[in-house]
Amino acid sequence: MRVMAIKKKDFAYLKKHEADDYVEKSKDGNVMNRKQADAEANEVFARVKEVWAYSSTITSMNNSKESNEVIVEVSDRGRLSLLGPDDKILKISAQGRSRDVWKRTQEGWRMKSHEELESNVELEGKPNK
Repeated sequence: MRVMAIKKKDFAYLKKHEADDYVEKSKDGNVMNRKQADAEANEVFARVKEVWAYSSTITSMNNSKESNEVIVEVSDRGRLSLLGPDDKILKISAQGRSRDVWKRTQEGWRMKSHEELESNVELEGKPNK
């Protein structure tokens, strides 16, 4: 479902699976709560023009120390276009690896945390630094 949501640019679907206490950690150590992460995501998602390809592979799934949680590691990759700061359309290729903690709630499974482990972004075919 996540892959289809991204391909269809249905970013609201992604956010509705976050737990109320959701936190996100970037590979450089920056931590954001749900409100902060959603605000940043809204900025990026608003600039996405087209998603040409997206795939996601679960590389591991393990029980957490908490009985109602699972830890899922995911590798994903995608190609898309987005509107850059100068209103120019930019072509981006990206791949990454992340660790998500999902918890069972009364509403179903919700993502408690997302941690970016690795990422590689190429802008117009050149590494983005």
